[in-house]
Amino acid sequence: MRKLVLTIISSLFILSCNDDDDITVKLGTGNQLGDNSGGSSASVYYTPTSTLKGTATFPIGVAMSQNQAGSANFTAIASKEFNSVTAGNEMKFSTHSPAQGTYNWAPGDAIVNFAKTNNMRLHGHTLIWHQQVPTWVTNFSGTNAEFEAAIKSYVTEVVTHYKGKVASWDVVNEALNEDGSLRSTIFSQKLGSNYITKVFQWARAADPTAKLFYNDYNLESNITKANAAIALANANSTLIDGIGLQMHISITTPSATVLNTIMDNVVATGKLIHFSELDVIVNPNGSVSSYDYATALTQKNKYKEVFGIYKTKVPSAQRFGITVWGMRDVDSWLKVNGNNFNDYPLLFGDNYEYKIAHQGVIEALK
Repeated sequence: MRKLVLTIISSLFILSCNDDDDITVKLGTGNQLGDNSGGSSASVYYTPTSTLKGTATFPIGVAMSQNQAGSANFTAIASKEFNSVTAGNEMKFSTHSPAQGTYNWAPGDAIVNFAKTNNMRLHGHTLIWHQQVPTWVTNFSGTNAEFEAAIKSYVTEVVTHYKGKVASWDVVNEALNEDGSLRSTIFSQKLGSNYITKVFQWARAADPTAKLFYNDYNLESNITKANAAIALANANSTLIDGIGLQMHISITTPSATVLNTIMDNVVATGKLIHFSELDVIVNPNGSVSSYDYATALTQKNKYKEVFGIYKTKVPSAQRFGITVWGMRDVDSWLKVNGNNFNDYPLLFGDNYEYKIAHQGVIEALK
């Protein structure tokens, strides 16, 4: 995939706050568009007869915000289609701990309550990441030993707070460069080159039952980086339970050949495998001005391809599941952080219409 945006801020996820509960949830009455293949008319939306979670043999997740937890429309779709949720921002470092030793649990607890109320698994995202870090961390003036004690305390406090509520964690996020080397961050600089192992040790001690993941972008398309993540997981075999491939992809990349090759290598680790932040952009070059049927069909086929490869390649014991990074197109992190308002990367339209991309997923899962 082109890395112009995704390699910089691929996980920075700002869910939309304009979740209007007076919008009627729409099933298949979307825009009728001219069919470029010769048919008289076709729709980018459809009326489903099956649900994602009802069709899949592994968990299907969605990223969400605290605001959406109070939305009747979001809840109606989420509880019907998904059985796992990930907090988009509410469990990140800057949200949890705006000041050293001070914790803001309300946003994360709102996601916990949503998951519990709707009988959904909760995946924690993320404990340590070089972005969305509070200023007390970036401006830390103490010794490296004091910094390590502070970070250990933070990880321990957070994981302990959610023990028994959060089933799994992205413990370390995006720690590798594209060439597979360790990214230089405040954590590597102050905690040392083995900081990833330390953080996993702290998380494991705080909640021995939680599944612990290393999570990163471009693992589905960059074989060198994927192999580095695999080596990291193998080197910490008793600490790292799974690998999260973010899957911020496009309608053209990665190719099925590349993804299949990488999946063979990841599966060989025996670790749990999570497609953790899936979206499929349709406008990687900025040339798409509208979401027409031809574009929607291409996106449908890419979603179908990705889910099909996961179902075919990943043994059932290693299927942690697939999480889409938002519900509606208007909720996508790309709308703000990608500066790409002409993109439509998710499974539902802005008014909760079921896109034919959803149909493609159902077809792959059957």
